[in-house]
This record gives sequence, C-alpha cells and structure tokens, in this order.
Amino acid sequence: MGNAKLNTWAQWVILALLVVGVIAIFATVPQPVTPVDYDKINALVQSSVVSSMAGLSMPTAAEVAALVPEVDVPAAEKLDNSKVSDIWQVMFNDCYTDLEDNAEDDVIDEVDSNIDDLEEYLEDTIVDFDKLKNLVIDNDETKVVITEIGFCVVDGTDFGDDEDDKTAEVTLVYKFKYQDTADSTWYKETVSITGTIVYDEGNFSDSDIELEYSL
Repeated sequence: MGNAKLNTWAQWVILALLVVGVIAIFATVPQPVTPVDYDKINALVQSSVVSSMAGLSMPTAAEVAALVPEVDVPAAEKLDNSKVSDIWQVMFNDCYTDLEDNAEDDVIDEVDSNIDDLEEYLEDTIVDFDKLKNLVIDNDETKVVITEIGFCVVDGTDFGDDEDDKTAEVTLVYKFKYQDTADSTWYKETVSITGTIVYDEGNFSDSDIELEYSL
C-alpha cells in the first residue's frame, strides 16, 4: 500500500516537473507568443492529484503539451561572410590573394564558356526582349568574398588541414544593351552573376562552380 502511494506521488512530481519544464522552454523564446493558459494547466495538474488518489489514470504528457501554444521561430538570417573574408584578408594575405585571383578568373571563364545560358536568361526574363548587344563585364563592380580560406602557411606556421576545401563567392556585373520589340528602342541594363566556387582540397586545378543570375 505504501509503495502504491509513493508511485502515485512520484507520478505527480514527474508531471509537475514536465509542466514547469515546458513553460520554461517557451519562456525563453525571444518573441511575442500566445499567452499560456495557466488556469487550465493548474486545473489539469490538480485533477491529476485527485485522479491519482482515486486510482484513476493520470493525464498524458501530450495532453499537457496541448495546452501550450505553438511558436513560430523566425528563420536565421544569412550570415555576412564579407566580414569574415575581411579578417582572413588581414590574417592570411598571400593565401587570400591567391584564392581571390584564381576564383575571379575561374568564374569569369565559367561565365564565358556558358554565355548562351546568360543570353537565354536575359531573353526569358526581360519583357519585350528582342536583340542583345555590348555584353561586357564591369570590372569596377567585381567582388570576391572568401567563405573558406582552407589550408594556409604563414611564416612557417600551418593553419588548417591540407585536405580542407577553399571556397569563394564571386559577384560579377555585366553591362549590356537590349532592343525592345514594342518600339525598337535600345535600353541599357545590367545583370549580376554570382559564382560559388569550391576548390577540392584547395587544389586550384580542381574546382566546382555554380552560377546564379539576377537582374
């Protein structure tokens, strides 16, 4: 008999701790939420004690959790990799410059070798597009952001692992003119191309490049 009463009160303590834990978790969410109905929770907890005394089943964790409102947690913002890139430029200047130069040249070559894809993108995206001409890169707008510096040696000291990849994001801006089918007028426009490049194990002769276009 004594053991049965102990088990009943042990269940009550576990349930109470569960309720407190659930409330504590939602209290840490940094945004407005629907108010928790504490009266309902307290009533449920109290009824569980009475039910336990009477030998009835206690409410389940799911029943308790159902009284706590759901919370939509906002998605994390994209990290500003340019800040990290600036730090690496100072710390690993020679390695940074090698990666920056190779990444820029390789992404430009990739764009040139897939120029038909770029022209098709412009034709499909621009309303009343007719003809295209003077598609040239604006070198002043070229930007390279290093996202993974990879292995580097500075003053005889090794940093990283020699099997680490080197990655970068290269943004290119191309100027062009296109003719409108409606009035045959030529308009000036620009298109941005972001090339994400990964050098496998830091090998500049082994790269994978993905291009993304945006007007």
